[in-house]
Amino acid sequence: MEEKQKVELTLPNPLNIAVQVPGLPGKDGKDGKSAYEVAVEQGFVGTVDEWLESLHGQNGSSSEPVSMNFPTVYQMMKNRAMKVDSDSLEDLLKALLREVIPDGRYTSYLAEFKLVDGTSVAVGDTVVHVEGQPGFYVVDTTGNRQMIPDSGRLDFALMQPFDGNEKILTMEYPNSNDGTAASLAIPAVQFGGSNEEVWNSNNSIESMRIYRRADGQAVLEFPVYATLDMLARHEDEIKKLHFDSLELVSTVNEDNDTMGAQGLLDLEKMTNKVYIAKDHYTPKQVTLPSRSEPLQLTFYEWDSRSNPGRWSSFDWSSKPCNGKTATHVGVAQYDIPDDL
Repeated sequence: MEEKQKVELTLPNPLNIAVQVPGLPGKDGKDGKSAYEVAVEQGFVGTVDEWLESLHGQNGSSSEPVSMNFPTVYQMMKNRAMKVDSDSLEDLLKALLREVIPDGRYTSYLAEFKLVDGTSVAVGDTVVHVEGQPGFYVVDTTGNRQMIPDSGRLDFALMQPFDGNEKILTMEYPNSNDGTAASLAIPAVQFGGSNEEVWNSNNSIESMRIYRRADGQAVLEFPVYATLDMLARHEDEIKKLHFDSLELVSTVNEDNDTMGAQGLLDLEKMTNKVYIAKDHYTPKQVTLPSRSEPLQLTFYEWDSRSNPGRWSSFDWSSKPCNGKTATHVGVAQYDIPDDL
């Protein structure tokens, strides 16, 4: 019997092979060749069992994918002076990554590190809204470090409310040893300059107006706290006004001021953050509106004793609700709940 010689065949280009399943008729009406027969014709050497074994992964597990080879792509990349270890799919992809990301760790195409469009940072703010590269960290000069989520937007919580001085934030690589990728400067608040009037009650008795200072802070000026209820007379105008925050300045600064429920509702239509002006008293009595929803207002007062130049949040204690009057007892937590 003539002895068959084993020959290894290397094909320079991929072939398109039409394989028919045994038992199914081919174009001529006869059964097609088996996949093993086609493999032998294309250069495979070995028995059927050896061929089946070759379909498994290197560790013998059928769950491991068979290595795919792309000799044409391999040659094309080499012709372009790209270092490719082999024509396997894995090595080709590694070569592409080395080309796109030379240092093998980070791409040079990072998302811009900036404030979210339309946002700014005002004195007393406790959160800075930034955009950047997901997976990277935002860090301030105090070491406060927070990761940017997959959305690319981070509400960076400050350790202390913004005091108006320039603040630097940096965007660091996931591994802090790799340093800083970008930086962002929150500019210092510029005081002084002329005020820009936004709204005026046009009433000499009420004498209420809203204006913006040169630093961008919106200010509501009025004679006494009780007159805030008079905002209801201008509801159609008020509901069109929206501010990141409002600073309250009363022209008559008395220690026994009160704030009515209607005034709170009118403030809520314009903002959810209210500042009590420096050197002005906080209202000692407040009447909350009768409704089931919490009042979406956070009040801040100037804390000149423990933290000069900073704002401290407060509420009216004793769990006030449903139109009851509560007594202000000093610095406490945040929002004023009225459904407890």
